[in-house]
Amino acid sequence: MSVNIDLEFTITNFSPGKRDALVKAASDFLLLDQGLDAFGLRVDVVEGGSKIRGKTAWPAIISRSYIWLPEVEKTWAELAETINEGPCDAQVFANYADEDC
Repeated sequence: MSVNIDLEFTITNFSPGKRDALVKAASDFLLLDQGLDAFGLRVDVVEGGSKIRGKTAWPAIISRSYIWLPEVEKTWAELAETINEGPCDAQVFANYADEDC
């Protein structure tokens, strides 16, 4: 079953010198690997450079989200910590758009 999900991916508390590498890795993962460009996702640096954020412009249609979302959350956190070469806060926020109706 497919669901419509508004997605936001964030990375905070990272080493400032790793910001560009994190933005590149985030873009590659979210846009190329996960195909979220089809849902208007953009990766930006916000809050004065202290937060990397990827956010869909409209709900993403995700099949088997109960499997996809935990896998993406795990991979997102691992990717951020690997590129940062240490701990940082990587989070995925999912809002089930159909439930807002």
